[in-house]
Amino acid sequence: FLHRKSWLMLMMTVYTISQAILNSGLHDPASPSLAKRTAVFLFRCFIYCISLPSLVGVQVKQCMQDIRKNDFVRLQIGRVPSCLVEANAIVCMSLCVCLIVALTCEPILHCFGAVGPDGNKLLFVDRCEVGDQLLELYGTFSMCGLLCYYALILDLCVFSNTVSAFMLVFGRVLSELWLCVTFLAFMLLAFATSTVALKPQDSDFDTIPASCLMLLRMFLGMASCEFFEHLHTFPVLFSAVVVFVFLTTVCMVNVLIAQLACAYRQIFGDMVGLARLKRGSVCVLSMSSVSQARWECFVRSLRLDTPCEFGEGDVGMPGAVQTAEPAGVNVTTADMIRRFGGSTSAAAQWPEEENGADAEDRFEKLERLVEKAMKRMSGKKRGGGGSGIGSSTGFSGLSASQSDSGSAMGSGTD
Repeated sequence: FLHRKSWLMLMMTVYTISQAILNSGLHDPASPSLAKRTAVFLFRCFIYCISLPSLVGVQVKQCMQDIRKNDFVRLQIGRVPSCLVEANAIVCMSLCVCLIVALTCEPILHCFGAVGPDGNKLLFVDRCEVGDQLLELYGTFSMCGLLCYYALILDLCVFSNTVSAFMLVFGRVLSELWLCVTFLAFMLLAFATSTVALKPQDSDFDTIPASCLMLLRMFLGMASCEFFEHLHTFPVLFSAVVVFVFLTTVCMVNVLIAQLACAYRQIFGDMVGLARLKRGSVCVLSMSSVSQARWECFVRSLRLDTPCEFGEGDVGMPGAVQTAEPAGVNVTTADMIRRFGGSTSAAAQWPEEENGADAEDRFEKLERLVEKAMKRMSGKKRGGGGSGIGSSTGFSGLSASQSDSGSAMGSGTD
């Protein structure tokens, strides 16, 4: 992974130097020196002869592997290899297309052997009759190629969980932004056609493209105050513009902010875990390209068969990678390593611990004791309430019998 990305960064650096740094002043045949023009030509030869074939070769190799494995994805146009639907592969193919078109439109090649004002032939210039016609097209695809290069190196963010989490969140909220852009395009088309139907005397709204451009400038805040003052002379047009600005600048932007906040709140708790999964997927995909000899050399360098030391002279178990840290980082007042004497056979019974159960078992016992005590207390309360009712009933019955006997005695005396 690092090897591929390092090579990609080298190609991006060379392409940036040839297209954006040394390219300044190259269009004037009299200003740049021959050394500068030669350096630009050599850098572009490196891109077209080394970088472009390597990119095409990687894509062809991945497609052939998917074809051998019968790994296809069904789309509307038919079945295509699965590598062609991945985001990284799409950007890489776009870069290949941009470089191929730039190679066919390369002004230096079309102006090879051009004659200067003094009648002498000039080497590696891009200003001639044919080159001037292709310069704008060449610059467009050069710009797209540089953007593709920068998009391909975004995979390096997996080395930082913070940056990787930010990129994942940014990718998840793009759907909300796309909805906002779709709504903005709909509003631009609706109000542009409506304002053209008014047939205003303003040249900024006489056609649909001009009206869309002017409304977009209003949405972006690029319209001047004088333009709005000029709209006061057209009350109906001014009212339509006010409605458009209210719906887009006020309503749509606030809805977009609310959607982004809700989407970020949903993914916030999982973004670090997703970043770690992204790093793990990169490691898994990189493992398939590692040779057997290189993997065995890496395993031997880990020295997993060497026992690790718990302390100075305290030899422990093998199968781990030992790292050192300052003694004051994790201070422990009790020995966390439990040692037992006797045989190390796997069939031997594990000796009993002297300190009894661990902390979790003690907490579980304490919880059971509390539950039993609560049950006893609730049982006592129910029993006490029943005895109180029975005793009161007994007393009332006793008093009633005493009153009946008293009345009977009184009647006998009479």
